Amino acid sequence: MQNSMEENSLVGKTYQIVQALWVFIILFVGCSLGFDNARIHSLNIEAKRNYGRGVQYAREREADRAIESFTKSIEIDPSAAAYNGRAAEYLRKGWFEDAVSDASRAIMLNEKYAISYFNRGCAYYKMGDFNRALKEFTRAVYLDDGQAEFYFNLAQTYVRLGLEDEALGMYGRTLERNPHYYAAYYNRACLYSQMRKFPEAIANLEMAVKEGFADVERMKRESALEKIRNTPAFNILLQKLGSKPKK
Repeated sequence: MQNSMEENSLVGKTYQIVQALWVFIILFVGCSLGFDNARIHSLNIEAKRNYGRGVQYAREREADRAIESFTKSIEIDPSAAAYNGRAAEYLRKGWFEDAVSDASRAIMLNEKYAISYFNRGCAYYKMGDFNRALKEFTRAVYLDDGQAEFYFNLAQTYVRLGLEDEALGMYGRTLERNPHYYAAYYNRACLYSQMRKFPEAIANLEMAVKEGFADVERMKRESALEKIRNTPAFNILLQKLGSKPKK
């Protein structure tokens, strides 16, 4: 770490030596010596190992083993990353209050950790508290405006709150960040259909299919698409999907 205000080479070199010794103590002795609120991951070696195992189990969709590993990491040295990882697994299991609790702890450790606001928003959304979900998703996109998923969930929340124009705007921002996000096209088509903007609904449904949407049965029963279900364009899309080979 460089001292940006050093006035001579001797002071600068002394500062660098002290910093190197500090890093050595943390990494090799394994003592966290207090948590730095600007940090996301633990510096404790064993805590990092358990966190890594938790991430791997999460990727393998083994929620219970992931939770166990994140918990061990937290017991050794609490970190925002481990709390957030466990919050995500609590979400997967449907333990929404626990997810809120862990996401909140992650935010206490690092108030600029965008994904923790996102996970807390997801928990509130699943609990039906859409006003709180809106607040959390808004904070997440403020901290990290490059994530399509953040904007998509924000759009979904606006839909739940009956704010159609705001929802359309957020679907648009989702697609600016990921033009292949077919769920955004599909949901925007549903919203346009409900707003009786039928050409826009069909156009977005066509884009959803083009980008990978392939659930024929959902399209047939989707209540939000009822107003366009008998149109020629809709039936052409159904035929196109029906003719695709199943994977």
